[in-house]
Amino acid sequence: MLPEEIANRIAGLIPCENASNECYNLRYAELLDQAANMDDLALLRSGIEGEKLERDFRMFANRFPYAAVVTFDEGEVKDTFLGLARLDRDARKIVLLEFAKHYRSKLKG
Repeated sequence: MLPEEIANRIAGLIPCENASNECYNLRYAELLDQAANMDDLALLRSGIEGEKLERDFRMFANRFPYAAVVTFDEGEVKDTFLGLARLDRDARKIVLLEFAKHYRSKLKG
C-alpha cells in the first residue's frame, strides 16, 4: 500500500466531510475544552498516555522511511502536561479555554 493510500484511509476515519484544517481546529478546541476541566491527576495521566501514543507512532512511522512524519520530541508531551498540571487550576483553565477560543476563531463562518 502506498503512503498516499494509507493517508487517505486515515483521513477517512476523521469524523468530518473532509480532512481540512477546519476539522482539526474544531477537534483541538473540543479537546482543549475537555482538558480545561480536568483535575491535576487526570491531566498527568493524559500526558503519560499521550507520550506512549507518540512513542508508538514514532515506532510505526519508522517503517516508512520515505514518508515525512512530524511528531513531538520524546518527553515533550508528558512535560507539557506536567507543566500544565503545575499551574494553578483556575489559571490553567483560563489558558486552555483561550487556546480553544483561538482554534475556534480559525473556523470559517
